[in-house]
Amino acid sequence: MDIQLTEPQQKQLDELLYGRQKIQAIKLYREWTRVGLKEAKDAVEMRQASLRTLSPESFPAKGGGCMSVMVLAGGAVAAWVWACGKI
Repeated sequence: MDIQLTEPQQKQLDELLYGRQKIQAIKLYREWTRVGLKEAKDAVEMRQASLRTLSPESFPAKGGGCMSVMVLAGGAVAAWVWACGKI
């Protein structure tokens, strides 16, 4: 299904994607096109991939997320255990 968005709609969708608001972009795409969730998600992700290719600097790599928090917490616990063992 090849659905064309108007220029203002495409611009709004792109702004959401650049702002890392993919879920909102999918919701709007569904509202505008009346397609299902999977079709909207696929279309938005294809657009996001195109934008990422055109300007990769606008899509920085994701942070470490939960894994980074776990590593930091593990380090803190290890330091605490080490310090308690020294006392």
